[in-house]
Amino acid sequence: MIIGNAKLFLDGAFQEGSLTFENGVITAVGPAQGPCDLDAGGKYLVPGFLDVHTHGAMNEDFSDGRPEGLPIMSRHYAAHGVTSFLATTMTLKEETLTPAMHAIRDFRRPADGAKCAGIHLEGPFLCYAKRGAQAAENLHEPDASMFHRLNEASGGMVRLITVAPEEEGAIPFIREVSQTCTVSLGHTTAGYETAMAAYGAGASHATHLFNAMPSFLHREPGVIGAALDSGATVELICDGLHIHPAVIRATHKLFGDKLVIISDSLRCAGMPDGEYSLGGQPIFVRGIECRLADGTIAGSAANLYQCLCNATDFGIPREEAILSATLHPAREIGREDTIPALQERLDKAENGLAGLWEEDFGFFLNRRTDTGEFSYRISPTNFYALFSDRITPEQRMRIQAHYENPKEFWGEWALPSIARNDPAFGDQNYWRGRIWAPMNFLVYLALCRWPDMERIRKDLADKSEKLLLKEWLEHRHVHENYNAVTGEGCDSDNSDRFYHWGALLGVVAMAEKGLFPGLGQSL
Repeated sequence: MIIGNAKLFLDGAFQEGSLTFENGVITAVGPAQGPCDLDAGGKYLVPGFLDVHTHGAMNEDFSDGRPEGLPIMSRHYAAHGVTSFLATTMTLKEETLTPAMHAIRDFRRPADGAKCAGIHLEGPFLCYAKRGAQAAENLHEPDASMFHRLNEASGGMVRLITVAPEEEGAIPFIREVSQTCTVSLGHTTAGYETAMAAYGAGASHATHLFNAMPSFLHREPGVIGAALDSGATVELICDGLHIHPAVIRATHKLFGDKLVIISDSLRCAGMPDGEYSLGGQPIFVRGIECRLADGTIAGSAANLYQCLCNATDFGIPREEAILSATLHPAREIGREDTIPALQERLDKAENGLAGLWEEDFGFFLNRRTDTGEFSYRISPTNFYALFSDRITPEQRMRIQAHYENPKEFWGEWALPSIARNDPAFGDQNYWRGRIWAPMNFLVYLALCRWPDMERIRKDLADKSEKLLLKEWLEHRHVHENYNAVTGEGCDSDNSDRFYHWGALLGVVAMAEKGLFPGLGQSL
């Protein structure tokens, strides 16, 4: 499909051109190539936004730890141009944050939703005096061990953490934690010197600048002055309430490409006026105002697109506002280089995959590099295509038929390295027909992505367990590979008796039983 007659945002500026995409993947950007399918009418076409500070929307909050709430928020973001976000949590007890970490870790983006690019821990290592809407009873001194536990619970997804640098132990905490994620200063009473020490220890960000920190004064420049001197990236809530338009303009002039626009949205975003909750506290929403019962401002009811529009209305040039909602936040959480590179590789792989489907055979096949012809010699690697999000239900049904075909892969044991009707299968020597645990493990992970393939997923898990236990109970061996006919491992000189990856058969079985949260079943 081609969208033509659009103003495309490329390299920080708008250019007339067209956008071509296939199967949801952009394949070309530039001058129109032939007739377009959709005339944009000269409207602007910009990259998806990245919100690095959002607590929730649509009466859902990341801190709740509700798995069913994340797709709701994800779809809300996508509907307003936000294609990636950092799930931002509140100051809460570790026992409350941990299940929230698990829920975010296990979240899988719906096809019509935004991607979770990681987690922003806003607390609990904050200052009492500048806690804002954070619950005082949940504050905690900076604790690197606690951070690492939470990060481990999230599957290593923490990309940003807010900390008050004046708290006891904060500087060593920053020095250690900055090796793992971006550290931001916020909810703090720190003066200039303390803030500079924190930036020198590895911090590089400031959370919602001006809010929940000392003012920028001529003799006391505080965190704001330190952020400017150290080259830190700074957030601004551009909802029209938190920051005066004149200050937004001034901050843009001071920080330039270090400015990041955020929403700081709460569960009330996208909802009508009324009473909601935040970190166990009631909040009251009226128009753009979200406040605690005592009148304290408590985040925003805006989405990032609204904040970006506000920023342009307040005087920030449109192009620079867009960069502050796309490139600048991506750079700060370490995704400036990795995201485009990975996306390019993904797009190339996905586009190439479409050309490997052989309709008559009903399988994704390899092609010969010399002739370009399909190779009909199949193995478990042909199932790896199931890792792609673009496999249709019809294709999955036909792929499943290959799994259940006794002439190909169906049998008493796990998947052989080549199909049973392959001329080399009878050799049962090394890669010529034997069962290899890594191949079966990867097929299992691919099957986990699709609820409609539950039957064969469970079959593979059962057979993996059966194969591992057979050799272990008989000989106390965990083999490098196994005979696909007899299930024996000791029948070949080309099968090490104590090989680490053989244990992956057990990992498959245990994952299916739910013993590895986040691995298997609901992948």
